[in-house]
Amino acid sequence: HHWVWKYPKILHRDISQGNIMVREKGGVKYGVLNDWDLASSVDSPSQGPTSQFRTGTKPYMAHEQQDPDWTGPPRYRHDLESVFYVMTLFTFLYSSPSEKVPEPFQQKHQFQKWHQRDDTALRQAKFELLRMDEWQTPVTEFFSGFRAWLSSLQRTFFLGFIQKSWQKVLRQGQLNSTVYQANRTFPAKEEFDDDTLGDHVSYDAVIFIIYQFEGAQLVTHDPESHRFLKTVVQSYVPEFE
Repeated sequence: HHWVWKYPKILHRDISQGNIMVREKGGVKYGVLNDWDLASSVDSPSQGPTSQFRTGTKPYMAHEQQDPDWTGPPRYRHDLESVFYVMTLFTFLYSSPSEKVPEPFQQKHQFQKWHQRDDTALRQAKFELLRMDEWQTPVTEFFSGFRAWLSSLQRTFFLGFIQKSWQKVLRQGQLNSTVYQANRTFPAKEEFDDDTLGDHVSYDAVIFIIYQFEGAQLVTHDPESHRFLKTVVQSYVPEFE
C-alpha cells in the first residue's frame, strides 16, 4: 500500500476486510491488497471516474468521507484510517481467523451494527471512537496481540484530530489568552499538515507503532521498506535490528 502511494502515486480508496487477502508459501504468510477499481491518482485526485464521489465500503471508510459535505481530496491517512477499522472490527467480531463471535451485540462497542448503519450513524460512531481520550480496546482473546497496535493507532488519530480542531479554533481567534496559556499542548502553527494531521498520522508514525508484534519484529518483504523501518525505529529504539 505504501509502495504504490509513494511510486505510482496511487491511493487505494476502498480498503476493507474483503479486499485484504493472505496467502501462505513455505510457512510464510504474505498479505495481498486487491481490488483497485476505485483507486485514484495522488497527483490528480480530481481526475478519474470515481474521483468526485465518496468511495469505499461503509464500515471501513474514513469518517470525514462520510460527511455529505465532503468534497475531497482523498488522503493517504484516509486509507490508514480504513486499515484501523478493518483491524478493529475483525479482532472484535471474530474469535479466530475463521470463526465469528456468537453474540457480539452484548459487548460495549457494538461494531456488528456498523454493517447495517447508514453514513450519518457511522460517521458519528467513528467520530466518537477517534476522539475517546481513553479507549478500552475490545479485542477477543485470540487477537489479544493486536491490543497494543489498536490502542496506539487510536491514540495517534485522537491526537491528530484534536490538534486539527485546536488549530482551527486558534486561527479563528476564538480563545482568549488565559484559555490559550492553559492549553499549550497544541500551539498555533502557520500551516497545519492536513495530510498527516500534524505528522500524527503518517507512514512513519504507523511504522513506529507496528514495528513489532508481541515482541517479534515486523517482517517486510521489500528491502527498501526494511531499510526505512530500521531508520525510523532505531532513532527511538537503538537495539532494533
